[in-house]
Amino acid sequence: VQSWKVLCNALREPERCRQTKQWFPVVNRAKSQKILGYNRSQWGKLNQFMTGHNHLGYHSNIVDPDNKKICLLCDFNYVQDTQHILAECPYFLGLRSNIFFWPFLRPPFDHLPIGKVLEFLHQSEMTALVWEASKG
Repeated sequence: VQSWKVLCNALREPERCRQTKQWFPVVNRAKSQKILGYNRSQWGKLNQFMTGHNHLGYHSNIVDPDNKKICLLCDFNYVQDTQHILAECPYFLGLRSNIFFWPFLRPPFDHLPIGKVLEFLHQSEMTALVWEASKG
């Protein structure tokens, strides 16, 4: 745990792990263990969502600059990243309100129950966010 704290503190430059730090502003072993307890598909989508290494516009644009990083779900020219989808996209206002009981959220997101985050991902019905149903 101590080495993770040292690494986390070393990554304080604004763009270093900027999306992950919204979920883990400090090392949280209990939360990490809870996430690791989910099935592989759920864990994978949580990992992608929390780190920003996913198929939303922001990361897709980094991988291929021809991809648009702007959210195509709303008409406000926001960059489509984890924070936008989870916290502010008007397209998900109703879903966000139903699951988190707030229309808009602010980072850090470390207070959000992981089960509710998974529920949000699944109910979003976005191909980039929903995990596959287990086949067993």
